[in-house]
Amino acid sequence: MKTIWSVIVPALFALQEPASERKFPVLPDEADPSSVRFSIDGKTIAYRVAHGKKWFVVVGDTKGEEFDDVKDLVVSPDCKTVGYAAKAGKKWLMVIGATKGPEYFGVSDLVFSDDGMRNAYVADEYPPAFHKQVILVDGKQQGSFEEISRPRMSRDGGLIAFTASSMGAWNPVTWRSGESGTLSDSTAVVRDGVRVSADGKRIIHIYAKKGTSSVTVGENGPEFDAIGDLVISKDASSIAYAARTSDGTWSVVLGEKKGDPYDEIRSIVFGKDEKTLIYAARKGKKFRIVAGDKTSDEFDAVGAPILSADGLQVGFGAVNGREAFWKVIRLK
Repeated sequence: MKTIWSVIVPALFALQEPASERKFPVLPDEADPSSVRFSIDGKTIAYRVAHGKKWFVVVGDTKGEEFDDVKDLVVSPDCKTVGYAAKAGKKWLMVIGATKGPEYFGVSDLVFSDDGMRNAYVADEYPPAFHKQVILVDGKQQGSFEEISRPRMSRDGGLIAFTASSMGAWNPVTWRSGESGTLSDSTAVVRDGVRVSADGKRIIHIYAKKGTSSVTVGENGPEFDAIGDLVISKDASSIAYAARTSDGTWSVVLGEKKGDPYDEIRSIVFGKDEKTLIYAARKGKKFRIVAGDKTSDEFDAVGAPILSADGLQVGFGAVNGREAFWKVIRLK
């Protein structure tokens, strides 16, 4: 089990109404605390549990079907569906709610639309050594490539973007509802080097700087060793992202401003003013939520911050040992 981990919900899904603070029942001894995922309304948790040589997922108080293994739990933004990868014999399948998908040599990177009605994920059509992956949208194959990065989806699910490798180069691919995937001519992007705005109208690329080991957001952005989480403001006018510098630390970058250094930064969210940045950050083995000039207590893991509709508070899930909490930071 990893000793440094975080509970991730994509930061795209902000502006929900966080629940009041609460403590969930203590996780059973057979549960894997690193698997805990929170619904964005702060009312439900999901996690995996061992039963002999089998594993199953618990959502709230409900036990799921037993498999040889389960991993990569995802709670849909509408808080109604949990999806996860499940191993049955030598094959893997994606379980989404009560539906089991087709079997592959591997499945990963499940994403949902805001209403939970659309989904996409990546599957290995052959053993990984053969370098043949497909993307499934709403359970149907939509394209086959050597390798595919995590899909990025607009809130309505109408646009999906990802990067696909061919002969060692990574190309951006966009797929719109009712159309075939469109492969870009650009080959300078990095793996997972594409992001989409919430409304699907803006696509951002992360480029490898030719002749160097540096990367940039856009072709003319500042150079960094690596680019991590990236978020586009609601009005699509601003971009904030986590960047790693030569000393190995990560900071959030917004325009020409760079935030405090951390060992890891994830799940960036814009405040309602589109200037305040809220995100999960790690120093050493402990995580916290940074919300403008406020920071939360430290935990073994934290979920993505969820901004309230009035922009005055931030809710997030947190885990210490086998104890899970829903916490709230009041911004004003």
